[in-house]
Amino acid sequence: MLPMSAGVMFTSIVSGLLITKTGKYRIYPIAGMALTTLAIAWLTTITGNMSMLLFGGMTLALGLGMGLVIQTIVIAVQNTVDPSDIGTATSTNNFLREIGAAVGTSLFGTLFTSRLAENLQRLEAHIPIDKMPAGVTHGDLTPDLVRSLPEPLHTEVVDAYVNAMAPAFWYLVPVAAIGFVASLFLRNKALSTKAGLVARGEAQAADADESSGRKDPE
Repeated sequence: MLPMSAGVMFTSIVSGLLITKTGKYRIYPIAGMALTTLAIAWLTTITGNMSMLLFGGMTLALGLGMGLVIQTIVIAVQNTVDPSDIGTATSTNNFLREIGAAVGTSLFGTLFTSRLAENLQRLEAHIPIDKMPAGVTHGDLTPDLVRSLPEPLHTEVVDAYVNAMAPAFWYLVPVAAIGFVASLFLRNKALSTKAGLVARGEAQAADADESSGRKDPE
């Protein structure tokens, strides 16, 4: 997944620099969610005989889209709330993101493993025992032994994995599409030019002045 990590890092840095320069951030989550949705839909087309270069391009596109969203949302959240609530807002955003990632990974893993188990069971049922590698039985057929399988069994097992993974991505496409629609409602707000503690101190001072003003007799 090196291409995806590189994509996330690249667009996170570039978008951060552009946001600092222009003060506008709304376009990046929109473009990022659009690219992420398209990349996930592209991943549904993976095949067992596709080149690693093409697969790397798919994961790179996914990473580029995610990089435009992850850090930009943090900036939008911190720039929207009151300075005294920045810590709470940031931690809440991180918590929800971690929960979403955990739930999404679990659901995707469950869909993938259930389909894979069905595919391998159907495949193993049609593999003659004399075609299995020496010392390996049907029940021992695991990913670790894929490379030791002779053709055409090797290709059939690889296809079983791919045919289990590709359809699982379709369940993520609607989720990403919902995220894209939600990003359209994001609005730009002028970035604060003051440090959080400074802004918080000024806000507290303003509140104190307002409170004292209300106590003064007319």
